[in-house]
Amino acid sequence: MGSLQARESAMASKTSARPVWMELDLEALESNYAEIRRRIGPHKQIIASIKADAYGHGAVEVARTLSNLGVYALASASFGDAVGLRRAGIRTKILLFGGNLPEAAADLLRHNLIPTVYNLPAARAVSEAA
Repeated sequence: MGSLQARESAMASKTSARPVWMELDLEALESNYAEIRRRIGPHKQIIASIKADAYGHGAVEVARTLSNLGVYALASASFGDAVGLRRAGIRTKILLFGGNLPEAAADLLRHNLIPTVYNLPAARAVSEAA
């Protein structure tokens, strides 16, 4: 898949004289995934955390690559980021880290997201929404 330029900025800020360059090598991502798979064996499931736009590297591209490689699920800290992946056509399971308000249960399920449930009100809200 080669290299993918995820972000390029002429200046880090108006006060900085240094240009900023970030590049994501999808072949390296594939290689790293293969090495993890080799080390853990074929019967373990991998959940890849993709948050903050893959730390600025392009969450959709990273998610698509990992999905094509067979990752069991993706994880995100942000409902908005997770919905962005869905809107980009990512169909892999997505687990949401952190708490979600009970009022959001229906939206989580509507977007086929797996909420983290950590208290009784959230559990009841997810149960009722389902």
